[in-house]
Amino acid sequence: MIIITTSHFDSLSLNQMYDILRIRATVFVLEQGVVYVDPDGNDKDSIQIYATVGGRMVGCLRIYQLEEGTFRIGRVAVLKEFRGLGIGNAMMKEAIRYLRERTNATKACLDAQLHAIGFYEKLGFTLFTEEFLEEGLLHRGMQMFFER
Repeated sequence: MIIITTSHFDSLSLNQMYDILRIRATVFVLEQGVVYVDPDGNDKDSIQIYATVGGRMVGCLRIYQLEEGTFRIGRVAVLKEFRGLGIGNAMMKEAIRYLRERTNATKACLDAQLHAIGFYEKLGFTLFTEEFLEEGLLHRGMQMFFER
């Protein structure tokens, strides 16, 4: 059974934060070969959403505010052996629900790797930038608007 949990950064245990960083390093550094500074200062004011299966954390993402009404979803990652089970979809739906119900969000944005554009489009995101390189990988900016 997949369990999706939403937590403010300050409420995470050390073990939970360790698991989040481990997933990010596994997916982005080991699997995709991205070399980046993960602790970029945005986690401290973030909402962390993570998925567990059988008590093991297998996916994560974060949400943080960019400016009044605009939030960024990022660091979306699911361990390879758990992909295709709907975990990423469940985490993203929780992120959208959270933004709609618990914030003043009028817009959510994200930087999508090219292979993931269709995934985000199915959730209701639309493209708003041309291709650009981020950490050596091609991305496009995507956004979703919320009525208030």
